[in-house]
Amino acid sequence: MLLSVMLPIFILILMGYASVGMGLIQLEQTKALGTFVMKVSLPAFMLYTLSQDNQLDDLWIPSYLMVYGVASLALFFAAYYCFKRWFLQRPASALVLSLGAATSNTGLVGAAILPMLIGKDVMYYLALTILFESFILTSLMLFLAESSTSTTAQFSVLSKKTLQHIFRNPLVLAILIGLTCLLFEYQPPSLLMEPLAWLGKVSAPLALFVIGGTLSKLRLRHIEKQAILLMVLKTLCLPALVFALFLMIPKVDDAMVHIAVMIAMLPMPTLFMTLGQIYGIEKRTNNAFILSNISSLCLLSMCIHFWY
Repeated sequence: MLLSVMLPIFILILMGYASVGMGLIQLEQTKALGTFVMKVSLPAFMLYTLSQDNQLDDLWIPSYLMVYGVASLALFFAAYYCFKRWFLQRPASALVLSLGAATSNTGLVGAAILPMLIGKDVMYYLALTILFESFILTSLMLFLAESSTSTTAQFSVLSKKTLQHIFRNPLVLAILIGLTCLLFEYQPPSLLMEPLAWLGKVSAPLALFVIGGTLSKLRLRHIEKQAILLMVLKTLCLPALVFALFLMIPKVDDAMVHIAVMIAMLPMPTLFMTLGQIYGIEKRTNNAFILSNISSLCLLSMCIHFWY
């Protein structure tokens, strides 16, 4: 079972890795494919999936949002304390590293792998996670990082920049449009939905291909303590904390627990590497990104073996 499920995923990642490594396509072209997935194909897939359901209750899962939100925020602040106190990082750098420990690659990796393993119902959980990470975690990190680097910045200016970052994300906009359709019980015409469905079908294989191509040009030159700590926090501590919090809730659905743990187990988002370049810690973020992808795929394989 495990081999039949995970083998196609690893083959697609390997194809991307080999294509860039052998020079069949350039890394810049892979980045363009990744941009297409994140800004066109995946938003289309998310909007199509959400619009096919007429019940807002299917998407509103307060127990999941509460547990995942508390776990993510707790780990974010714990990681910030560790990197600032133990590794003497600047506040902005510590905030970037903390974001990597507390956010998951729900786009490229989560939306590519989990629907194939669990089914389309996982998209509701991914949508909630994307909204929480965009509106709460990423916004908090950007706001605090900008305020720490600019003592004269006003609250209104920082808030405006943060909101612009969120609402320029097509994936967030697609989820909000899908939620609006559910709220007003509006079913978009099939003439519009069919092209979105076609676009959505290519998001998963392309995303896996892009992951492999991205990893092919990253080199793990030096495994430092901070990268190892980040990997442990992201792929081990966050899932463990989510699982532990769910144990405190009586009569919780096992399927929801498994989905939540696997989403928490996803590797760091590619935004983490982008922020690393912006704040001058590119080597640390790249190393942690590689380690988290390797450990995440291994741990996900184990979860699939025991749970499905």
